[in-house]
Amino acid sequence: MEQILIKYDGYDADQHEIDLRLLGKSISGFERIVTSGLVLFEHGRWIRKKEQLPILLRAKQPQQGSFELPVYFGHLGGVLPLLHQALADKVHEVAWEWLSWVMASLADKKKEADPHFEGLMALHREMADRHERSEREHREFLQQTLDKSLAFAKDVVAPVGHSCKSIDFGTGQRFHKKVDIPDADKIRSKKDTKLDDEKEYKLRIDGLVIHNHRLQVELAHEPGHYIPAEVRDPVYDSLPNPYMEAINDQDVIRVKARAELKFGEISRLYIMGYLGKG
Repeated sequence: MEQILIKYDGYDADQHEIDLRLLGKSISGFERIVTSGLVLFEHGRWIRKKEQLPILLRAKQPQQGSFELPVYFGHLGGVLPLLHQALADKVHEVAWEWLSWVMASLADKKKEADPHFEGLMALHREMADRHERSEREHREFLQQTLDKSLAFAKDVVAPVGHSCKSIDFGTGQRFHKKVDIPDADKIRSKKDTKLDDEKEYKLRIDGLVIHNHRLQVELAHEPGHYIPAEVRDPVYDSLPNPYMEAINDQDVIRVKARAELKFGEISRLYIMGYLGKG
């Protein structure tokens, strides 16, 4: 069975040892990156929290020579055939291209990342009958997932520079990639949060505190996901105002706002203006 080899080199790993806490974070990061890629190609969307596919990532006993961990794909009986055939036949290729693209991109290795990105696009074309996005839209969507993958990548490189000098990963003898200390430092240096451009959002107000302009809102496209919001619209200071009416009526409203993104996910909204009911 094909497998992805993860090899930790240098420092403790040269003695066939590694910090267990850092190893746990690293392996968890690998699992999240791989699973997020498979979910994206199977369902055409980003992974939900703690979501798993019916494909199991298993680790065999570490082999001698630094600290080497073979990871392979198993599946629950009768489930794998339910996946899209192009994905079921190429689970390792999808996982490899995705993992390689994410790690190289976040380490700012554009020349190394680009071939993997094109490999992902080729795989997308094979599954075009399953997904509604055009190739251009899918390219844009993949680029948007990089920020969301940052937390996973930071976990992957947790041991690098501390309990090992580098991580090598590959599938069999065909592929080989290295993440060294400079790569790990670049990934760790990337900011977890950023402020997005002003856009239109549809939301429902779940609660508010009048004196400090703070709201709790539910995004219309993510039912059940509540985030804090701060209103910077001067209209809010007048009574009555459309925000008060919206919470009384539980209407969906449209606003222009800037989103604070944490690892690519909206963590807070800064509402700049009211546009009307949704």
